[in-house]
Amino acid sequence: MIVRFKGKRWTLPDVIPFERTPHASGILNTHWYYNIIDYRKPKKGDWYLSGAEVIAYYAPNDLPGMDYLIAEQRVQAVKKSIWVEKE
Repeated sequence: MIVRFKGKRWTLPDVIPFERTPHASGILNTHWYYNIIDYRKPKKGDWYLSGAEVIAYYAPNDLPGMDYLIAEQRVQAVKKSIWVEKE
């Protein structure tokens, strides 16, 4: 997926791990399809994307400093393997 905000451009995977849900303890790393909703400093309760291997992190409070892509979870993803015929 290609995302453009404020004159910047990113190439992102279609599915990314979300660090944890706001109401759960520990790292769950569930993978989600997502929408990018903004590019700004994360506010309390936002999911922001970071890292060379992109992960969405939950902001427990307003975060100062850099701007990040802000995401929202759309639908949880499940990795499935399939059987194919051997040639």
